[in-house]
Amino acid sequence: ELNKRLKAPISSFLGHLSQLIRPLLDSKEKTANTLSCTRTRGTLMLHVKSQLSGLPFYWNFHCEESSISTVCRHFLQPLISMTKALDSQCQELCLLLRRKDEEIQDYLEGGAVLSRGKDINI
Repeated sequence: ELNKRLKAPISSFLGHLSQLIRPLLDSKEKTANTLSCTRTRGTLMLHVKSQLSGLPFYWNFHCEESSISTVCRHFLQPLISMTKALDSQCQELCLLLRRKDEEIQDYLEGGAVLSRGKDINI
């Protein structure tokens, strides 16, 4: 509702929020920036107040409890998928290193001399 004409990249807003919230969470100092929360039954409201490029910047986060299926669909399933993808990449990299080591060993057994360092453990 406020500042409908204000346009900025999401990364700018997230960077501003990060710069604003981290010090507020890490210290007890009083600043012009505030972070407060209100909790009611089933709802958590986070209120952020600061200045963004000299203009008042207010951001309210409305957090509500969700069903287990919603949490699984929007949080756990993507997290598990990402973990599987990272594990697959790790296995591929290990296989690639193993092949590289085998190739180096073949070169050494064929009488090749390595040009980068003498101490290689294979």
